[in-house]
Amino acid sequence: MTPEIPLFYHIFHKLLSDVYPTIGDFPVDTIRENQREYSTVLYKTSDAPTITVGLLFGMHISKSNHTKLSKLQWLHSMLVNKFIHIDIQTIIEDKFRKAQCLYRRLCRLVYKYKWNKTPVSIDHDLYLNPISANQVNVIYLLHNGRKYAFTLRDLIHNIESSLTNSPNMFAEPLVCKNPYTNIPFSKAELYNIYFAIKHGTCVMSPIIHNYFLENFHLKHFRDNNEVLIRNIAISRLVHSNDTENLYYSIRRMISKHNSTANRRRRLLIHPSFPKDKLVDIMRPYVQLYYTSLYSLDNVKRNDACLTLETRLNHFARYNNCFGRRYVILQKNSFLSEEIISRYTYNDTHLPWTKVNSNKNYETSHLEIVESDSDSEDSPDNTDHHENWFGRSDASETPLQTNILASLFRSSTRYESFDEDELWSNGESQPENHNMVSDNEADDEQQTTANFVLPSYIIQMDSEFNEMSLLNSTHATVDAANLDTSTGSG
Repeated sequence: MTPEIPLFYHIFHKLLSDVYPTIGDFPVDTIRENQREYSTVLYKTSDAPTITVGLLFGMHISKSNHTKLSKLQWLHSMLVNKFIHIDIQTIIEDKFRKAQCLYRRLCRLVYKYKWNKTPVSIDHDLYLNPISANQVNVIYLLHNGRKYAFTLRDLIHNIESSLTNSPNMFAEPLVCKNPYTNIPFSKAELYNIYFAIKHGTCVMSPIIHNYFLENFHLKHFRDNNEVLIRNIAISRLVHSNDTENLYYSIRRMISKHNSTANRRRRLLIHPSFPKDKLVDIMRPYVQLYYTSLYSLDNVKRNDACLTLETRLNHFARYNNCFGRRYVILQKNSFLSEEIISRYTYNDTHLPWTKVNSNKNYETSHLEIVESDSDSEDSPDNTDHHENWFGRSDASETPLQTNILASLFRSSTRYESFDEDELWSNGESQPENHNMVSDNEADDEQQTTANFVLPSYIIQMDSEFNEMSLLNSTHATVDAANLDTSTGSG
């Protein structure tokens, strides 16, 4: 079936016939279907300019034309052809311009008629909330013969999801489609959506803006914005990935950290530590970890690698016992001798804090102040961290330390586990994880000699009384001092 000739060529043929009447003697359909008869008549009855224009127009609309040039491409080929006289080029350009202007007016008239006669098929958003034309950030689109109402927020989310499609971290943008019919938007509709967002109150998405700058060309958009698409895909992966995958990534991240960190800055997470809680705590660190692995921006990848190492060191310094499991032994009742045990986990951690962008807000437009990891806001510069008792280790006296140690030995047992158990699920241990330098060994020996307990959970049995225990401890200490003094005497 031969496709119909567009209305534009009928208008253009009518305007050309005003200058070259012989061309007007043949309808457009005849010129298209019977090119040989049309050419023969032109050669017998017309002058050179009429033959030139008639043949060029007939060859363009002929069904045997295999070049498939658009009307603008055909016009350009006429204007740059040095074998066509300048007067003929001027006539073709003038008639083409008038035909195009009249054609666009007719198209606009038809569009307004369809717009006014077409009822609204969908008058709610994607969350089934009713919307109307009086609301802010609402756009109506006449798509495929039906009228739809959209909120700009839904369209932004829908278009961003299509353009940032990244299976296995490779940018593969998809065609932007109507979410109700799954039919692609036309380029005119994409322009209407872009300018509605631009003149509305929604923040312009950089993805949509860059798509507009590429004239809505998918291939050019993908090639020129692959770095931006990858960064968005990383952020989306961290917030939408399932817990199991994130948990596995966290284990890999901690294993990599432990392989290079100081022994006292390593993190040992018990295998039975709640996965959901660990993922929620480590989610910002995982985003840095993914950025350091998958980002295509070399500067951002290196910065994420350094920031991650610094953050994990701060995290371990704040509480290097994070992730440990404890067994609490407690009598079942006051009279019973039965001992029951329950597990608890050390989940005290350093809260994730973003960079304080308001610190130099008054002068941030006048100067660039580089962030310093050793600033007063850095977690490493705190004089002492508060433990689980709400006070710092530096405030503990030797007597309080002995009391707490006695309580700990009587009611709580720390369940230690070998480092091999942490990686028992098939993941390899960090290399040289048992190697300690001489300086570290001296530090550990000194730390053991000055052991301070208050970083652990201690729960007392109901039958113990803190005051009586304090008195008995005083008596024990006095008796020890007395025995020492007597022996020395």
